Amino acid sequence: SKTNKIDEAEVHDSSDDYHVILEGETTYIIGGKLVNPREIRPGEWRSEKIEGGERISVKKGDVIFVPRGTVHQRDSTGKSVKYQI
Repeated sequence: SKTNKIDEAEVHDSSDDYHVILEGETTYIIGGKLVNPREIRPGEWRSEKIEGGERISVKKGDVIFVPRGTVHQRDSTGKSVKYQI
C-alpha cells in the first residue's frame, strides 16, 4: 500500500510483474528509460526517474501487466492506493 508518493522507477531483466489495484487510484509511467540506473540485485535496476514513458491512470479493479525489460514507475502523488504485486 502506498499513499502520496512517487516510487523509484525500475526494470527487471528476467521477470514480469502483475500489479492488482485493490483500492484507490494511482498513475503508472510505463516505458522510456531509467536515468542513472543502479543494479540493486542481479537483473533488477532502479532509478529516481524515467526519461520518456507513457502515463496511465489506474483505479480499483485494474490489473497492470509489466513485461520483463519494461521500465515502470508508480506516481501516487496526491492519491491513495492499495495494490498487490
